Amino acid sequence: MNNLFKTVIRKWAGLPFQDVTNLLTWSDGESVDFGNRNLLIASASKEGQTIAYLVAEPTLIISNNAVDPRTTPSDVRQIGVSIDAALAEKAKEIGAERFMIVLPNEAPTQPDEHVLRVVYRNISQNTTITCNDGSSIEQRFSVDPRTNCAKFIN
Repeated sequence: MNNLFKTVIRKWAGLPFQDVTNLLTWSDGESVDFGNRNLLIASASKEGQTIAYLVAEPTLIISNNAVDPRTTPSDVRQIGVSIDAALAEKAKEIGAERFMIVLPNEAPTQPDEHVLRVVYRNISQNTTITCNDGSSIEQRFSVDPRTNCAKFIN
């Protein structure tokens, strides 16, 4: 199959002037954090003419947590502050200027909460970790295609 489109991904900080102009003109400009030098801009062109842009940014998504049920509410708050600070440092390392926290349905509304519509794109990762017994992680886990979650197998 011959792909009619050519896609290029660049950092916002190094984007050519014409692409900056097009992006600012074609978008609403309000939903993009153009102060983030780590933004990635994907441009698609057809026959040498750029016809679309997509803005992406490095980010961390906090999606699950597990806390020992014996932990006191005071400790839970302190743990949250500690982990939040560590995640902020990790985000700085990868060039992310923010991270997202996925709240469970039963969580109370937060003062800085935003509602997002999200489409997931799962990216296959080929990772092999050797366990103490010499086996690899692929031999111990598989992905359940119904839930797209890892499950333990023997």
